[in-house]
Amino acid sequence: MIIDKIKDKDKYKMKRILGIDYGEKRVGLALSDLMHIIASPKDFLIRTENDFWSKILDFINKNNVGLIV
Repeated sequence: MIIDKIKDKDKYKMKRILGIDYGEKRVGLALSDLMHIIASPKDFLIRTENDFWSKILDFINKNNVGLIV
């Protein structure tokens, strides 16, 4: 698993991994389970929205994300 290759991996144990699929018009967001076994699609954002980055930061904070891939 990707988490096994990271130094200080214990600090990510109870955090989720956020997968970002950066497309031409939309950006897909997928979130792992707490055991880092599977990721599921959760949301998508429109790239051209003015508050694009604030929405990503809000998603990260609300979902206890510790790593982004």
